Amino acid sequence: MLWPLGWRLARRGYVPHFFAYHGRGVFVHNVARFARFALARGRTVNVVGHSLGGVLALAALSANPDIGVGALVLVAAPVRGCASARRLAAHPLGRWML
Repeated sequence: MLWPLGWRLARRGYVPHFFAYHGRGVFVHNVARFARFALARGRTVNVVGHSLGGVLALAALSANPDIGVGALVLVAAPVRGCASARRLAAHPLGRWML
């Protein structure tokens, strides 16, 4: 999803690193994996997170003060929840889908 943005950032001198996670995986495991990924990048990282990836990045950075953050950009990240997901979860079929 973010490859085009990574390409544009690279043209402006940044070195993008892409973190892939399993959306259906255990959230806290993905948070821990991202924290290790960010720590391996160096002292200060700039992070762009899209959708659930943004929520995951925010959780990892909040829980790990050793990660130096230069900038954090959240693109369409449901940090205050998602009304459509709450409505979907109210129905048995929706719970199964989520």
